[in-house]
Amino acid sequence: MVTNNTVKERSFKYVSLFAGIGGFDTALNELGRQCVMASEIDKFARKAYETLYGIEPSGDITKIKSEDILEHDLLTAGFPCQAFSVAGKRAGMAYVCNDCNEEQTLSFDDYADRNFVCSECGGVIEPVDGRGLLFFEVARVARDKQPKALLLENVKGLVGHDKGRTLDTMVKTLNDIGYTID
Repeated sequence: MVTNNTVKERSFKYVSLFAGIGGFDTALNELGRQCVMASEIDKFARKAYETLYGIEPSGDITKIKSEDILEHDLLTAGFPCQAFSVAGKRAGMAYVCNDCNEEQTLSFDDYADRNFVCSECGGVIEPVDGRGLLFFEVARVARDKQPKALLLENVKGLVGHDKGRTLDTMVKTLNDIGYTID
């Protein structure tokens, strides 16, 4: 049996991005972990999460400044899978130029700097499906807050998406901000 002292010693704080109704949270809370912030944009999922866990999730992570997120040891993210999954349209992290119609993928640095310029013609590029770029919001929070670990959702189709380039972009991004992937 685990005593309260043991749980307290092993306790850590976590942030739950794209929390949905709390898939990660259920397991972590059972282990005595403490959620210090959850973020979810869907109004029905937000209500369910609040009912289940007693925490009202913050809304759109793209509008939350890193300095407004409490310190935490673990960052979890069930980032939107429709852009990568075989169940979705699989637009991934692609951008398309409004002028030359060239498709390209941005780096995390370009995304963070809001450098949405076509490398071919200099025109403005826009995401094909903005949900695929939300991974970069996970990277932003991780870069700025430096939690000890990240727990990210994997979906069927992510590993082979865009011939592996999507996963390569994710791994490179996480490596560049100080994390190794397992």
